[in-house]
Amino acid sequence: MHTVGQVIYNVRTTLKEFSDDAKPGDRFIYSRLKNWRNNLIRKENDKGKLFNSSAMQSIHCIDLIPVDASECCNVDSGNIIYRTKNKIPKILDTSFGKQALKVYSLDRSVKFDFKSIDTIISQLKKKYKFPGASFFLENDFLYSDSAEGVKLTAIFEDPELIEDYNKCKKIDCSNCGEDLIDYCPTPMLEREFYVPGYLEKDIETQTAWDIAKLYGYVVEDRLNNAKDDTPRTQAQGK
Repeated sequence: MHTVGQVIYNVRTTLKEFSDDAKPGDRFIYSRLKNWRNNLIRKENDKGKLFNSSAMQSIHCIDLIPVDASECCNVDSGNIIYRTKNKIPKILDTSFGKQALKVYSLDRSVKFDFKSIDTIISQLKKKYKFPGASFFLENDFLYSDSAEGVKLTAIFEDPELIEDYNKCKKIDCSNCGEDLIDYCPTPMLEREFYVPGYLEKDIETQTAWDIAKLYGYVVEDRLNNAKDDTPRTQAQGK
């Protein structure tokens, strides 16, 4: 798996096939890379190919807090459900919903079942409950019938965010490189770019073509001409 810096470099190399004048910034290229990453991963996931892929990342510890099942202000329904304290990073949507995810207990001994939130709430006061634990996602919160914290493994829309969720210490970069006690986040360009290896080249190429078009170059769409691996370029006005 390549780093963000490597895939950005590969995009720049492809852009040189069109012009040496196209010099977008790293952040701009990375935003376009993430767009194409998500588009192509979504298509692959809809085919059922990515549930255990290298595109998946884990948040190792997510706290759950008790909240009332009612969404009304100042209403105590008596039904308590457990919800993540904070919103979780956005999980990649597919045509079948947010399928590319797994939820476990913190020690991974229990795998939670995905159920509708109505099913979970209806079970709260029943004497005989379903065995195991269940979860549901709504408005970027994870809800569960279990009070335990959870481990979440999923394909996230922005892989850059996940590292910071897994650090237990406060981020203090005032003395990075000297004070080894404090955690200093990995620079963006050194972070891994979480994609299946077989999609990486397509993502880089589509990103380069996308940017080339924005700079005013005509780029043949080889998604519909897969046998032709030689891009054709033409500056506008020529």
